Amino acid sequence: MSKLSPLLWLLPLAALLTACPRDTQEDEPMEEEDMSSSTEDMALEDMSSPNTATPAALSITSISPASGPLTGGTQVLINGKGFTGELTLKFGDLDADFERRSPTQLAATSPARSTPGKVDILIEKGSERARSLAAFEYTPQAQPTTFFCQLQAQSPVSAIVGAPTATLYALVYAQGSTPGAGAGAGVEGELGWGARGAMAQDFTFSAMDYNLDKDGLTPGDLSNDEYGAALTFGDSGDYDYVARFRRDGGDWIYCDLDGSENGIQVAQHGHISVGAPITPMITYCQLQAQSPAAATTGVASSPLHAVVFADGLTQGAGQGSLIEGELGYGAQDAQPESFAFTSMAYNTDKDGVGAGDLSNDEYAAALTIPAAGTYAYVARFRTSQPQSDWFYCDLDGHDDIDPFEAEQLGSITVTDAVIPGLTYCETSTPARTTLAGMMSQEIEGEVYMAAETDQVGAAPGIDAQIIWGLAAAAPSTWTNSSPATYKGDADGAVAGDNSNDRFGGTITASSVGEYGYYFRFTRDGMAIDCDTDGSGVSDFEPAKVGALSVQATNLPDMCTLQFPVIAHNAGAVTTGQLVTIYGRVEEAGVTDAAGADASVAAELWIGPLDADPVSEPARFTSYTGQYNSSPTNLPATQDEYFVDFVPTTAGQYKYFWRFSVDMGVTWSSCDLNGGAFEPERAGAVHVADAATPHDPVNYCRVWQDQTTHSQADPGGGPIFTVEIYEDGETTQAGESANLMVEVGYGAPAFNPALPGAFTWAPMPYKGAAPGAANNDEYEVALWPPGPALPVGSYDVAVRTRKSAQDAWVYCDSDNTNMSYLVERATRLEVVP
Repeated sequence: MSKLSPLLWLLPLAALLTACPRDTQEDEPMEEEDMSSSTEDMALEDMSSPNTATPAALSITSISPASGPLTGGTQVLINGKGFTGELTLKFGDLDADFERRSPTQLAATSPARSTPGKVDILIEKGSERARSLAAFEYTPQAQPTTFFCQLQAQSPVSAIVGAPTATLYALVYAQGSTPGAGAGAGVEGELGWGARGAMAQDFTFSAMDYNLDKDGLTPGDLSNDEYGAALTFGDSGDYDYVARFRRDGGDWIYCDLDGSENGIQVAQHGHISVGAPITPMITYCQLQAQSPAAATTGVASSPLHAVVFADGLTQGAGQGSLIEGELGYGAQDAQPESFAFTSMAYNTDKDGVGAGDLSNDEYAAALTIPAAGTYAYVARFRTSQPQSDWFYCDLDGHDDIDPFEAEQLGSITVTDAVIPGLTYCETSTPARTTLAGMMSQEIEGEVYMAAETDQVGAAPGIDAQIIWGLAAAAPSTWTNSSPATYKGDADGAVAGDNSNDRFGGTITASSVGEYGYYFRFTRDGMAIDCDTDGSGVSDFEPAKVGALSVQATNLPDMCTLQFPVIAHNAGAVTTGQLVTIYGRVEEAGVTDAAGADASVAAELWIGPLDADPVSEPARFTSYTGQYNSSPTNLPATQDEYFVDFVPTTAGQYKYFWRFSVDMGVTWSSCDLNGGAFEPERAGAVHVADAATPHDPVNYCRVWQDQTTHSQADPGGGPIFTVEIYEDGETTQAGESANLMVEVGYGAPAFNPALPGAFTWAPMPYKGAAPGAANNDEYEVALWPPGPALPVGSYDVAVRTRKSAQDAWVYCDSDNTNMSYLVERATRLEVVP
């Protein structure tokens, strides 16, 4: 149940942007609001009578919590003095409902408001007034969520006095902690209960235990953790329950049935009805009609089911408490008490005598029987507090009218598995050529097993390996092996029969030479070796193996993606518009000579923004590079190449160069850094349709070009400032309602326009830029007070756009143009 894509922090935000360079970076002083409580217009009665105590003056001392959503409904505790007599309460200019708990405490509910911001809290009693200035802040509802929790939808819940409820669950999302397998570090959860309609802060709480991971917005992301606990009540009645969570010992967030984002609301509490104590008793159970059943020796059967009824326990939705169930099997003429039993688990609710009454609980378990034969099976149930005798269930039901009958036991027949043999295989790829130390192209093999590989999909339990070694040695002496994986079905003797399973794998040999290879398939301990014209179990021919020629490599000394880093940054890019992309290569004795060398080959690869060039090369299109005879600022040891790319389809793309200095035999992929290729250092372009072009922001610049921060003193992180100019937006007074501004950090020379390369968070508006009234500044600390980033070097950048439909413009520390360059990104050094 995660909310939004996790950011690495929730920042107090800020940032700056500009339309023209300036020298000053001074910030205008900011006036702080007086947040103290004050008492206004207080007219006190004359309490001078010797027998009359002077009443406390009306005042406010504290308010908790100090913020809530615009939708209202936040429960707010107001502490102070003089809360007697007729009172009125306002949040700003809005009347608020409240409950007087004592002369020193009010329990209020925040009213809904249309605009975010801070408001005063005002209490009036006759001519007395107590006001706390800017004491409660209404927050926008669409803020990124880094900490969130929600009760699972189990309410209403039934229980009895003295017996634990079924486990009650809540989900929690804590950015940077709960995503991934296992319990999130530093997260604590508690389950609390109290009187119906009471404030959650007054509930009685006990610890919840981590249960399991749950997906959030994306299937398989495991971004949420589920916690659970049971409650036991000493008195009957109706109660409310909620959960609360905190991380690293911080403040609790409270969660009800619609989640924590809109505050805790009484109407969204969970409900528990607790009945008087009873002596639980099972009075009915029945095996479901699944007999006769079948299973394989040593393999778990399909789940077998039984229903049970216990008055006061199983009625209604959910699992009845205090019930244990077991499923057992044994010889057909044996007494059920002697059977081998295994625990059954609650499965679902089932109707009883009335449609929709959900009076029975269904339990299920599978049986794993080690020997072939026909067996009887039975279910049994008992209550655990107090523990009762087992109540046995047969196929026609057992209750006070229909007794348990041995002839009504279930029947299950267990047979030994028929293990088909591997009867045919083939090494399908006869030859490959590769380079020393580099992975070969895929090598394929096929295998056939009757009644297994002729089914759609991979036959279970087949292991495939490529066995290889020096061609001069006998294949029986080869000890190298590479794994192969299932690739699909393949035809056998008849076209279209898909009777074989096809596998593929690669070989990486570190030394130049001639090698041989063949496939080996294994299933249930049986292995079969495969030659290139097909083998049975015992007719493998060592002379008919695949051939692998491993040749020496000759890679460029250096190559790099030169320009642009982000093609759309200096202006909109549309379909049909030419974009020129440059790359450079260096090879001693080749590129240091005048003119182009015939041994150099250049390719520009362009593919979707989410494509991985290492694992998904087929998603990229290659374009042949042209030698640039008139480069700018080119070192004498390098050559420069270019491609004029004309996009035909709108979308977001990444690109990188590949260079070869041996006429295309071996290639090196090249990124922005010029070292070992990393996909996060590729280039990027956002292409709009020519009919609806993007409208990029005119100008931006990050003021800080380099900063150092000590981990020993996090102090809210280093401050970063950006100045922005956009005609019609920053030229107006105050903050633009349209500009979106974010700050991010990533590894040095990573491209901020690539997914996952940078971690981003919003920046808040600071004000008009000093000395440049048409520009606006935004500013923020890179992380909130607390642990800093790990020691190391980082690039920091800012991005801005006017709407979610426009392309982001990325801002570096340069004030001359809008071409983002990694060498002009702000450098952050985090030191010990």
